Amino acid sequence: KLIKHKILLGSRPMLDLSLLGYEWYKLNFYLRDLTRKDALVHYVMQNPHLVHIYDAIGLSDFEIGLEVAGVHQFYAILEDIRSKFSDTIKDYDYFIIFKEHKLLFVPEE
Repeated sequence: KLIKHKILLGSRPMLDLSLLGYEWYKLNFYLRDLTRKDALVHYVMQNPHLVHIYDAIGLSDFEIGLEVAGVHQFYAILEDIRSKFSDTIKDYDYFIIFKEHKLLFVPEE
């Protein structure tokens, strides 16, 4: 009924990535050159470990979510992005997500 009446617009399973041997990292980018944002977004979209890209509301210019086999793989991806876009990325920060209790998406109109 919720789907039929468009109260619930979609759903997805929440997996415990640690049981599969993966970790979920969130990476926030702060850019010095916003004209290169599209090129950076296009580049990270090619990475098979990319799960989410978010236009950020707040301090960072955009955020990505990566599911990787460990911290070494995450650092390799991060260093690859940094080396290719060193003129574009002013700063970045990241953190690991250990457990996701709830995730709400705001639908676009």
